[in-house]
Amino acid sequence: MTLEEFQELLSPRGQSVLRSIREHGFTEATFLSVHKKLSKVYPEGLLRRALETELYRQKARNKIEHPDEYYFTKEALEQATPTLISRGRATRFAHYRTVADLCCSVGMDSLELANKAEVYAIDSHPLRVAMARANLRQSSATVTQDDALITKLDHCQAIFIDPDRRPNGSRQKHGEGYSPSLSQIVERFGGKYPLAIKVAPAISWDELQKYDCEAEFVSLNGELKECTLWFGEFKTSPRSATVYPSGEHLQGNDPKPAAIGPIGTYLYDLDPSITRSGLVGELAERLNGWQIDPQIGLITSDTKTHTGFARPYFVESYCDFSLRTIQEMLRSHSVGQVTLIKRGSPVEVNSFQKKLNLQGTNYRHLMLTRCGDKPIAILLREIPSKEFEYAILNQQ
Repeated sequence: MTLEEFQELLSPRGQSVLRSIREHGFTEATFLSVHKKLSKVYPEGLLRRALETELYRQKARNKIEHPDEYYFTKEALEQATPTLISRGRATRFAHYRTVADLCCSVGMDSLELANKAEVYAIDSHPLRVAMARANLRQSSATVTQDDALITKLDHCQAIFIDPDRRPNGSRQKHGEGYSPSLSQIVERFGGKYPLAIKVAPAISWDELQKYDCEAEFVSLNGELKECTLWFGEFKTSPRSATVYPSGEHLQGNDPKPAAIGPIGTYLYDLDPSITRSGLVGELAERLNGWQIDPQIGLITSDTKTHTGFARPYFVESYCDFSLRTIQEMLRSHSVGQVTLIKRGSPVEVNSFQKKLNLQGTNYRHLMLTRCGDKPIAILLREIPSKEFEYAILNQQ
């Protein structure tokens, strides 16, 4: 979409097309049928851009709160921060009166920052600037087209920047491949402002060691989403992890090993923010637990503790890994349906599950993992949240 085409979409006629699309109950599945009906009324180019806009809005519902009046490009939506994460991150900016959101794209982070401070949203791409202005029209944010590395920011007290991680259309693994690059950003802003940089969660620790910052790894619903680098006054520790929707936060210094021991009463399957940040030892302490293998993201404990950083299970049984032994364990617990979970196991799940020949009535999880060099299988019952609520009430 060009800037001129977007301006046409914002016109009264363009808004009329968008209303008509909704009135026809448009979904991705009905794209062709709605297009066929409305092509008799509206010009082809305008209609297709409006259909794509509505399609992006519907896809955005999985990550953006109330997106039905916002505008996106395909790339901008893919790289947009989910609202829960943007809102959580914005709380660190609450102590600053003026904040610059550089490489603001279509303005999704600016929306949340504007609830905490006076925001100056800046991007170099004309179309994204126009979309950001439309998306931020109900907020107090000011949107400007400029280059993040040369724009004047004397009036700003803190900086957030989300550099383009796909400047050539392909995902960049290293910060030096971003636009602007990680080193360029730090060179300009690192010593002058409280600075936060959004980077890909796969960024290497070797690259991060070059910078005096906090690396916060963030997950949403069990999926690792991003990493934020916090510089200057923002830094609270070298590494941290945050999980949403709970918003729980854990921080620490250099990774410390957890104790190693046998399988306990409970097993905690760790969130990727914990393993990626290297905070397994800190979480093990919080859970009064230990690991069964130093290379596997599992913690076991004899204490049942609620945490957003792991999925908890009750350990019903475990055995050495062999098909016959596992079948016997499942039969002894009358298991007729299982969900297989692999943690450090080379087993191909689908083919293995077909060999189990289940005949019971109970449903369980079966963890295929290892303890040292020894492959094992652990029979698990997932602990629902209401059991934690019951336990908390009994303690009060």
